[in-house]
Amino acid sequence: MPDTPLLERVVRELTWLAGGTMLLLDFTSGDIDADLTLLEQMIAAHDETPRLRLWTRPQSLVTSPRLARMDGFAAAAAQSDARGWPVVVRPSAGLTVAHHGSVLNISRLSLAPESGGPYEALLVLLEGTCARLGLTANHGAVPGAYCDGAHNLRIGGRKVAGLSARLITRQGRRGLLAHACLTVAGEVARDVAAVRDFERALGLPVDYSAAAHCSLESCLSNCEA
Repeated sequence: MPDTPLLERVVRELTWLAGGTMLLLDFTSGDIDADLTLLEQMIAAHDETPRLRLWTRPQSLVTSPRLARMDGFAAAAAQSDARGWPVVVRPSAGLTVAHHGSVLNISRLSLAPESGGPYEALLVLLEGTCARLGLTANHGAVPGAYCDGAHNLRIGGRKVAGLSARLITRQGRRGLLAHACLTVAGEVARDVAAVRDFERALGLPVDYSAAAHCSLESCLSNCEA
């Protein structure tokens, strides 16, 4: 189970809002390939019950196959590992994100198509969870954030979660994986520095700002101040 009261509370709120969605908790293995494996099984079985997988990983950086193919990847990954941030390659696109025990991964798996687009159901869950914590969240790009995108979850204009989606087709049937990486607590500046240093070592001209990011914990502390 989650190892902090706030993370446990976020899991409770997500569980309540998810309703009839089948819930899967994984706070031990942190297997980044498990989502696609499960989605393949759902498609093969014609299983239309959505799944919500809540999971965490040990401290690490998770990056994309595109970056892993760059010439300087092995050296940049070794340097990151020496700093305490081992690098793992996920099967999906994008840039690099930081994972640790206070970053909650939220994966919603369903058979497609669904109304409202690939991100809608997950955004409803995330924004609803923030509302139940007393925080107002919306979504959009955040200049200066790492792995920036149009569907970031934002609080006060800062990125608290990044979202991605992947649609796969097998034998004429489609499945949708929507994923969020939610920073519940931790030292945001440290996370940003780890991502920035790794990507700069790859030769990418990145200039990420800690001020573009926040955690749920810091937002709640500001509300109480």
